[in-house]
Amino acid sequence: MKLNRETKIGVFGVLMLLLFYFGFNYLKGQDVFSRSEVYYTTYTQANGIAKSAAIMIRGFRVGTVSDMSLNQNSESAPIVLELTIKSKYRIPKNSKARIFSGDILSGKALAIDLGDSKEFLEPGDTLFSEVDPDLFELAGSELDALKKKATMVVDELIETLTAVDSLLCKDNLENIRKTLANIEDITNKLNTAGLDSVVENMNKFSHTLGENSERMDSIMMNVNNLTGTLADSKLSDAIDDAAQAMEQLNGAMKSLNSEQGTMGSFLKDKQLYDSLVRATSNLSILLEDLKENPKRYVHFSLFGRKNK
Repeated sequence: MKLNRETKIGVFGVLMLLLFYFGFNYLKGQDVFSRSEVYYTTYTQANGIAKSAAIMIRGFRVGTVSDMSLNQNSESAPIVLELTIKSKYRIPKNSKARIFSGDILSGKALAIDLGDSKEFLEPGDTLFSEVDPDLFELAGSELDALKKKATMVVDELIETLTAVDSLLCKDNLENIRKTLANIEDITNKLNTAGLDSVVENMNKFSHTLGENSERMDSIMMNVNNLTGTLADSKLSDAIDDAAQAMEQLNGAMKSLNSEQGTMGSFLKDKQLYDSLVRATSNLSILLEDLKENPKRYVHFSLFGRKNK
């Protein structure tokens, strides 16, 4: 059976279209010969992810991002990704779809971190979403921290330079010059005052001590012998006797301070003291009266007459 020219051209065009379709999908990363399931995930920003980006599970490619759309009615997660994953891979419900940075050539990709749930997603379900910070974001955060530290250092340097500038003003410079001049003057006076001679005398004294080291050793030996002699003498016995005498004196002072002894009662009894004072006063009056009127108390007569 022979086909005419038009039929051959039509069959060839259909074959070319089919080849183009399958080849295009293959280049997009879609396996047109295996069954796939569609899932969804949402993000607040696209974060560099693109259509036809690879979907990885533990580093193994299981599908592609088949479509992206913007849901203007959602403010929390307006970016919707359509995920086409081979149906033979089952995904637990608590899994996460995480955008990460691939190599430099492939750009951003999507990784599915499998959860531990015993229940699995059904086609058309939505995965939890997550975004890894890329290299530029990490570098930006590090640069921000470095910028803050550099700003702090520059501020401190400015404060230090301001303080130095205020210190080196005209008035302070004059004071600094005067201080340096005074230091130089003191140094010159020390040099003219015979500091070198003092040092020389100290060197001579040290040299003299070195020459008389044997005498110094004998003096130290004599001091040690004297110390030993004092230790062996009865000096410790004399110290013990003095300590006993001090103890006895303390006991006597305690008895004087207490009211139990005679002297203590005499010192502490106010009535006895007052009685002694009154007796002394009366005795003094009696002696004065005896001195003025002795005949009142002494009767003496050669003839035995009484004086009226």
